[in-house]
Parts: sequence; C-alpha cells; structure tokens
Amino acid sequence: MTATSQKIIPICKNFIAAITLLIAVAGAASVALANGCPPGAVFTSDVGCNKVNGNIYDLKTDVHLNGGPKAADRLDGNYYVRVLSPSGTLLGKSSGLVAFSPANCLQLWSIVLKASDNTQGYDDTDNNGGEYKVEVSCDPLFAGSQTKSDNFKVRENVPGCNKAVCLSCPLSFTVDCQGHVNPLDPNAIGALVELEEPIITGGDAGTTEECRINGEVVSGTIFIPAGTTVTVTCTVTDSKGNTDSCHYDITVDPCPECTLSCPIVPDVCANLAGCKAVVSWDPVVCTEPGVTVTSSGGNSGDTFDVGPHTVTYTARMDVDQSVLSVCDVTFNVVRPALPQITSCPTVPAVNAAGACSATATFTPPTATGNCAGSAITVVCDHLSGSSFPIGTTKVTCSATDVCGQSASCCFNVVVKGQICVTKFYDSDFSGAKNGSEVVIPNWKITLSDGQCAYTGTDGKVCFNVVAGTYTVTEELKTGYVATAGATRTGVLVDSTHCNPAVSFGNVRVANTGALTIGFWQNKNGQGIISGGACVGTVAKSGTWLRLLAPFQDLSATATPAQVATYVFDIIKAANASGCTMNAMLKAQMLATALDVYFSDPALGGVKIAAPSGPIGNVSINLQAICKSPANCSGNYQNVSAAFGGATCKTVLELLAYAAGQSNVGGSVWYGQVKTTQELAKNTFDAINNQVALACGP
Repeated sequence: MTATSQKIIPICKNFIAAITLLIAVAGAASVALANGCPPGAVFTSDVGCNKVNGNIYDLKTDVHLNGGPKAADRLDGNYYVRVLSPSGTLLGKSSGLVAFSPANCLQLWSIVLKASDNTQGYDDTDNNGGEYKVEVSCDPLFAGSQTKSDNFKVRENVPGCNKAVCLSCPLSFTVDCQGHVNPLDPNAIGALVELEEPIITGGDAGTTEECRINGEVVSGTIFIPAGTTVTVTCTVTDSKGNTDSCHYDITVDPCPECTLSCPIVPDVCANLAGCKAVVSWDPVVCTEPGVTVTSSGGNSGDTFDVGPHTVTYTARMDVDQSVLSVCDVTFNVVRPALPQITSCPTVPAVNAAGACSATATFTPPTATGNCAGSAITVVCDHLSGSSFPIGTTKVTCSATDVCGQSASCCFNVVVKGQICVTKFYDSDFSGAKNGSEVVIPNWKITLSDGQCAYTGTDGKVCFNVVAGTYTVTEELKTGYVATAGATRTGVLVDSTHCNPAVSFGNVRVANTGALTIGFWQNKNGQGIISGGACVGTVAKSGTWLRLLAPFQDLSATATPAQVATYVFDIIKAANASGCTMNAMLKAQMLATALDVYFSDPALGGVKIAAPSGPIGNVSINLQAICKSPANCSGNYQNVSAAFGGATCKTVLELLAYAAGQSNVGGSVWYGQVKTTQELAKNTFDAINNQVALACGP
C-alpha cells in the first residue's frame, strides 16, 4: 500500500458537492455480524437513502432505513425492527415482519409502534446526547447472532442544557477507503469525509463553534489517509466565554492490497479442428475485498489459435478502479509434429477367378501424433472392400491432423487374372477343339512364371497370374503329337484381357508294333511267313489272306513257302506310278494283313511285338493320316473318304472295308479312282510305319 500523508486537507464545499454521491461511508456504530442474518449491515440515512456517512438528524421522522454505500449490503427480505435507547430501553417495535429490498428506502417512524402507547413511531430517548439505536433481525426475540444495528442522534431530542452552553458531537464512525480521491495529491489513498455539525444547546447570539484535528481547524469535507483514525475535537463558546467541548473519532479503513501472481503455462499442442487448442491455467485471483481482477486477451479455458499469446490480468480497487497489480500469463499454442503412419498395410494378391475385377479388403493404416487428444484423420483414395481391376493398383493413404499437416503411405493391391488351359484329343487334327473331341486329364502345363499344374478331369487347369505377357507350354508325352504346337507365346493378361483361354490339341500315335513292306520282304519277315503253321501242307496264313478279295489270287493250297514267295512278289511289284495305285495299295494292305495275322495268338501266333495287343484290334484315327508315312513330318490328311466317311476304325475293319472296294486279286480298286486309292494306301502305309494315330487318348 502506498503510504499517505497524515495531513488533513480541507476541501472547498463546491468540490464536495460534486463528489458527495461517490463517497461510501459506513456509520461507526454499524454492526456487521459475520454469520448472522440479515446479510450486510444496517445503515440509517435520510430521505431517499442518499446520506451515507451521517448519523445526526433534525427530526425522528427524518430517519430512514436501508441506506449504505453498496446495494449488495442493503437489506433484502422480511425482518423484525425495533428502536432502543443506548441503555437498552425499548422505544418502539414493528408489529411484525417488515419487507425490505435494496431499492426500498423505508421511514423508520412509519414501520414501528411506540412502546409507550402502541401508536405510530417511537418514544424519545432518555440519552442526554439524543442518541438512539435501531435493530433489524430475522428473530422476533432479536437474538444477537441474528441481529444487526446502527446508532444515530436526533437534534430535537437533545434535552435542555444544564450549563450556559452545551455541545453534543456526532457518534464515532468508520469510512471505507475510497482510493485515490485526494484532488491535491493523486498518489494519496484514503477517503473524503464530510464533517457533520455538532448539536449546540444553550448559548447566546454570540455563540461560536469550531472543530479541530491535531490542533488544525477543520470543517466541511476533509481527506483522511487510509488506515488511520483521527479524533475530531469540537469546542463551543458563548459571548460570555462559557465553553463546552466534545470529540469523536473518524476511522478510514485500509485500502485493499493485492499482488497478482500469474502461473507459468507450458506450450500447448493444438489438438482441435482449425489448429486450435483449449488452454487452461490456475485462476489468477485476489481474495482481498474491494478488488476486482480482470483479464484481457482471453481467459483460462478459452480456445486459442496457433502462436504466442499473452493474457494480462489486472487487479483494480473497486472504489476508483486504480490499478493495484498486473501480471501476464504467456504461452504458445504449437503445431503438433507431423503425423506418423505406423502400419501401412500389405495386401495379399487377390484372385479375380476369371472376372475382370475383384474385391480387396485391408485394414487402413493407423497414424499417431505427439499431441494428446488430437484427432488424426486417415483417408485412402481406395476404400477397403472396393473393386479393383486386374493388375496392380497403387493405393495412397493420407493421415491429416487438425492443423492440416499430413503424411502418407502407399501400398499396392494386386489383382490376378487367370489363364485357363484346355487339353483335348484333337481327333480332326484342326488345332481347335470341336464339340465331339474328348478332353485329356492329368496333362502337365507350365507357365513362363514358373507355375505348373496338371489338367483335371474336365481337361482344364487354370492359373492365377499377375498382369503381364506369358508363354504357356504343355509337356508333350511320348507318342503324342501336338496338332498346333506345344507352346503358346504372347498370352496377355491385363484389365481388358482378364481370362485368356489357351488350348492344346494332341493326337497319339497308335502303338501297334506293325512292320513295313520292307520287313516282310526281307529274310526276317520271309522267315516268319515260311515258318508259319499248316493244315496238312496248306499254310494257315494263306487261307486267312484269301479271306480278303485283293489276295484271292493266292493259291488256295499254297504252302508257307509259297505264301512267302507270294508276299515277296507282291511287294516287289509295288508301284505308285501310272493311272492307278493298285499295286502299291495291294502291297501296303498285304503288309498290314500280315501284321494283324502274326500279332494275334488266335491267328498266326505272336510272332512280332505288339505293345497294344493284336494289331487288328487297334483303332486308327482316319481324320489325320500322314501324307508321307515313311517320313511323317506333320503333314496330315483326312482319309475318311476312303473308308465310307468313318473317322475311326480298327485295323481289321480297315482291311475288311478296303477289301470290299477291290475285285479278286486287287486289279481294280475304288473304282480306279487313284486319289481314293492313295488315301487308302497312305492309311495302311502309316499303320505299317507305326505313324498312324490312335482314335483317342
């Protein structure tokens, strides 16, 4: 608190008139009970309750209740009221509860009844100084803890003076500090107090009165420093020199003191939308009554933008708004660190299973930051559960915090296309599967990416593959011929080529064990024929050959040796030139007949190796016969026209059909149409060279 001068300063009455309404003074006799009711204090005042520091009234009817410097301290409620003399004599009392409000100014005379006769008002005091005491209580018995009071004087009730002249001073009183109200010293704090005139009785026309403080004459309004008590001594003197004196004390309460202490607030991380944060700190308060603390720049619990902030707290005296203390709360709202993505997913490849897209699911990545409570939003440009096309799709996920700062991670979603391979028996040697051609299971297929698998019972196998270009290869088994090659190159898989189909057609060489015309003409073949069985001297082989028309020029009684000679001569005469091909057709058919006869234990016995059993029972594919059987290089022809349009027949059936197209001895065949004769010749030639194809797998 600023020290103030103890000097009492008289102020001119014109200045006092201007500031009187600003003065808040409590009567010295006011009693404010700490825990009682009514709240606040009881103050007497004048009409309108404007008088706040006086306690002398001309008439009893001038006294009013509910004055005081602060509306908050004024009576508010229903209370009992009574008037006493200082000695405790009851002078008047309300008939019941009296309604008070801060806005009401009630005449004391009108709310009580005299104790003497129960009429309106209150009786005269027995105090020589004209002093009274008014009590207000919420207890009809006026218990001390429930009662508050104020003392006052009334001039009309001062009894006559028993001396030449008498003087009665105002009651002592206390005044609240009013702050910096001294117009002569703006740094001084205290209160301006208006001095009431003492009550003079007796005396004569020459009577004079003066009041002094510390020997200095005072009157009107004076300044008293805060925290001090001054004694006002008044003296009255008549023209004859008779005197009387009295004194009273005026106390000015200390002005409130306050030193604010602002807390240290650490940096606060922005964790709200818009890059803001709620910042809170311990309250900055002053518990001293009469002081108000205000803030500028915000308050604890407010929302603040990113950046430095200063909130200034100022403590001011309520009475004059002078500043007692200032402190600053400073802090920074800082941006959080960039989000950190902690779990970017790895998505296993998804198989589209023949479709052009597939659904892929994944757990979106999570992100963390260094700002507690800060929301981080993770958004991916493709949602989990979305449909992804064949190929590789890059998915980018971004984590964004409340300040718009972001981090991202990427991962790939791979959707595989499908290559399906069909393996079939290409009976017509077309390279493409027709409806009647059978499929081949358990056939190994290999892709250029290293995958391999075997065809199923439906002749198919499918591979799930990433987008790209592939080579597909079949593993060609021994004895099989690929009708369109064993490799497919440039098989493209992408978002528009989702499930390319590949097929491999094969045919199988009929594993007959048949032998050529050259064999049957050489000594080995001739030896087999010559050593054949007989019925008597007649060779059984000759008898069997004569069942076929082309060979009925063989003697019916031929011995095995004669049959061998017959075979040698027929083969020797084989010739494909000229207008017909009868001789060559007859030689090739004869070799086939011998193959059938000497491979069948029921006929000539098993004289030649026949892996598939009797050659006559082997089915031959007539849709694909080599044009040059002795050197079959994949140049095939359909010979069905030579065998009644059939696509497949056993060797025995072929012998029988061809024999039916010949005269006895084989000089006229197929109506002498050489092209048809050649088809038949090539068929038997292919069988004899073991390049004829089987009818099925």
